[in-house]
Amino acid sequence: YYYLYDAPQLATTSKALSSSSSNIKCPVLKWSDEFDNEEASLQNWEFDNGNGCDIGLCGWGNNELEEYTTDNVEVSNGTLKIIAQQQEKENTKKNNDNAGFDNENYRYTSSRIRSKFNVVYGRMEARMRLPLFYRGIWPAFWMLPAENVYGGWSASGEIDIVEGLGYEHSTI
Repeated sequence: YYYLYDAPQLATTSKALSSSSSNIKCPVLKWSDEFDNEEASLQNWEFDNGNGCDIGLCGWGNNELEEYTTDNVEVSNGTLKIIAQQQEKENTKKNNDNAGFDNENYRYTSSRIRSKFNVVYGRMEARMRLPLFYRGIWPAFWMLPAENVYGGWSASGEIDIVEGLGYEHSTI
């Protein structure tokens, strides 16, 4: 599941805080996805497909050896699964201007999805299960800016909620 709550309005003065607890309001659920359909709702989610070369980030800025597709997402039993698959896939979007990124073929396919909802203040809640870690596998749940005001990724920032490092089997 994935929940997004509005920030609660809390009493901020010491007098208000020392009075009754009725000054504290509970968070209000603004959006959720229980993944109870047969596929990811395009009203809630958008896919970043390809290898990033079309936006000047070949390898998505990390020299990733995968191409993202919508085919690697499965929704079933109230869960959304992003499934990485090892397979040779021809590099269809080559960018010779990007030094160090000269892969003729991608070794993996996966999916990269983003919610269509933005929040400035609030609480996000998600239930996740990360795969076994292998070198090259880097599952992550990030908060990214809605607008890249300081430049593309990662100049405008990111907040890592969960990130599994494939080369460190016991580190999350």
